[in-house]
Amino acid sequence: MTDPHRARGGDPGQDRVPHPERQSGRKTVLLIQPPYGDLTYPYHALSYVAAAVNAAGYEAEVIDLNALWLNAKLSKPAIAAWDAEVSEHIADCYARPSLEIGDQNRLADLLKIQAICRDIRPETCRRIFRSEAFYDPERYQFARRQFRMFEALLDHFYAPIDFLNAFAIPPHIDTAARLTGMVRASDRLKEELADLLRAHCRGRDYLFIGVGMQFTANIAPGFAVLDLLAEVFPGVARVAGGTAVTDLVKYARSEAALAPLSAFCEAMYAGEAEPGMAGLIDWLSGGGEAPDGVVQLDGQARERLTQPDYVSLGGREGKGGKGAGFAPFDWERFPPRFDWVDWSLYLAPERRVNYAPVRGCFWNQCTFCDYGLNSDKPTAPSRAMNAKIAVAVVRRLRDAGVIYFYLSSDALPPNFLKAFAEELIAEDIGISWSCQLFLTKTFTPEFVALLERSGLVQASFGLESGSSRVLEKMGKGTDRVDRILRPAFEAFRASNIALQPLFFMGFPGETDEDRQATVDLLLEYADIFTPISHGGRFTLLAGSILAKNPEAYGLSDLAFPENDDFSGALNYRFDGRDNPTDCELLKPFNDQLPADTAFERPWIGGIDTFHTHLYAQRHGRTVFERIRTQNRRRDENIDHVTRSPYDIPTVIENVLIHRALTCPDSRGTLPDDLQQSAEDMIRSLLPGQSQTYRLSILPYREMR
Repeated sequence: MTDPHRARGGDPGQDRVPHPERQSGRKTVLLIQPPYGDLTYPYHALSYVAAAVNAAGYEAEVIDLNALWLNAKLSKPAIAAWDAEVSEHIADCYARPSLEIGDQNRLADLLKIQAICRDIRPETCRRIFRSEAFYDPERYQFARRQFRMFEALLDHFYAPIDFLNAFAIPPHIDTAARLTGMVRASDRLKEELADLLRAHCRGRDYLFIGVGMQFTANIAPGFAVLDLLAEVFPGVARVAGGTAVTDLVKYARSEAALAPLSAFCEAMYAGEAEPGMAGLIDWLSGGGEAPDGVVQLDGQARERLTQPDYVSLGGREGKGGKGAGFAPFDWERFPPRFDWVDWSLYLAPERRVNYAPVRGCFWNQCTFCDYGLNSDKPTAPSRAMNAKIAVAVVRRLRDAGVIYFYLSSDALPPNFLKAFAEELIAEDIGISWSCQLFLTKTFTPEFVALLERSGLVQASFGLESGSSRVLEKMGKGTDRVDRILRPAFEAFRASNIALQPLFFMGFPGETDEDRQATVDLLLEYADIFTPISHGGRFTLLAGSILAKNPEAYGLSDLAFPENDDFSGALNYRFDGRDNPTDCELLKPFNDQLPADTAFERPWIGGIDTFHTHLYAQRHGRTVFERIRTQNRRRDENIDHVTRSPYDIPTVIENVLIHRALTCPDSRGTLPDDLQQSAEDMIRSLLPGQSQTYRLSILPYREMR
């Protein structure tokens, strides 16, 4: 048994965690939401962890460090400081007699960053998002572009962490060594986050500190937070948790792959908080064995946890039978806590809470799925709360000023949906809500009308494909398009509820005809979809039914990517051919869809986003097609890419090749076509001038 009080990755004689006799009096657990995450609403995961801590007999304090830090940075003083810093570097470049190609590239980047610093309007951005101006599409798009420019600044000043693409391309970290390198290179971020923690915690003592990492974008910043905690709170145990941490544990090739992360935390927790919190606290206090779900980072081989502990939600599944193994929890006494939320930190004119009265997936048969805390199934078993208890929680939050809710679950069972909607109507709660659905024959016009009366505004769902042949191979049932989807779509067409389809292409055995069937189905019902996005590429996941039974699906030669300790994706061969690794097969089909790159998470048009919910409620479900048409007609700047107001052929991001890109003693040269373009342009602007110049930048402005 490994002693949790023993320091990891440092002096073996140093105690990082105090022994039990030195922990007397500690009754509070600190829970931290790290960067980088959605700033439009507070994420709910730590609200449930806080309730589990309370149920174990301790106090819980929650800090949204992501929101605190982003608000501090999205400000005039912070951006002015960045401008001064980058301007000093630019002056140093211009003071040099010559610049080699690499230095010129760096100067080009500095000029771009300087331009963004001088064009961005942080107060205007925040004011639009938090006021009635939010609902004006033109003003909203201005604020969104401003925030995207802000993310480009974060990319520059807090490299190697990626902010600009964090939602579009979730970052994957392949080894503990790479993660360690990113943490070590994040001194500026760690220093600023440490200052915020000191200011907010003011010397308070904690039993342990948990850092919740729900998404892959949280991993590198989250471990940076764990690293700085050793200095800010010396001697306090640090625990990493959340869905993204569960995936690290689940997909790690071995315990040795995780062992280097002991430099940043005493343990990782992979599991639901409610069944294991009391045991975790007991273990960290020096009593008892590590409970199931605790991963000890000492590199020793242990039997992998194959059957996680699941909590009962107190509904029918907890009364025996298939729910007999679920751990009991008093949800009426310990509902999720949202008293920690400072609503002024979030970029939305209203308040939204993610609430999870259902966990797991009632269908749980999709052959491609491998999600979250599962065992031998595609995802966790379905459990539903009694609708009366769920609505009582909603009522309390509604009385506290929360009107908007997202029911956060893999797929809501129709019987729960019916009971929940009926209870909302009976109690006259008056909320606006959204969710993710699994469409079944239950979705009749009468049932959809009931959901609409209860306040349902939008719902995403897994379309996956428009081909019944492919859907059957996916485990979605037989003749699904005509038997289930079309009748459900017609029922929703008779309502005002907005649907958001999720789908992908490249499933093994899928043909071009199948992909075209998906496009045709989407276009046929485009009027009810809010909006249609582009389809992604299929990925074979290691824990999926497909991967566990490859021969049955014509798959062979399954292998993890080389030199990758944490990937859950597998390479494979189908019908003797390697799996496609690019998105070329998607392009001819995605190009037919009325999608817009500006419709992305977490902004309007993004799947399941709060902003999409607000726009669908205010403007109706067809608003995004109107906005897309306006965007296509308008010559606008997207994010931080500026167009020249002059007819000049070559602009590199914001930097015009205005005076030359080469210096007399440069050892490198530009590609011939770019050099020729630069020289032709310079001759047209500055006839008779030498061809050796320096870079300069066009005035940076929003093109309106």
